Amino acid sequence: MKIIKTFKDTENWFETTEEELVAKTQDIYPNPMQVLKDVGIIQSMWAIWKLEERDECNFCGSTDLIYNQSLLDSSCQECGEWQEGELLTKTK
Repeated sequence: MKIIKTFKDTENWFETTEEELVAKTQDIYPNPMQVLKDVGIIQSMWAIWKLEERDECNFCGSTDLIYNQSLLDSSCQECGEWQEGELLTKTK
C-alpha cells in the first residue's frame, strides 16, 4: 500500500510519504493516517491524498510481479507462480 497525491488544479498523481501527508494535514485531521486508512482519501485546500494498493500475488502475497502482455498474465518473482490471468489491480 502506498500513498499517492495530486494537486487539485491539475490531476497528476505521484507517490508521497506518510511524513509529508501528516505535515500537510495535521491541522485539518487529528490523525491523518488513520483517517486515510479508514476512508481511503483525504483532502486539503490544495491537494488530495489517497491510498493505492499494489498488485499482490494470489499465492504468496508478494508485490514483485512481472506482467507478460503476450500471455495476458503475471508471474510472481518470489514464488514463481503465474496468476492465471486474473485481474490483479486493487484500488480503494
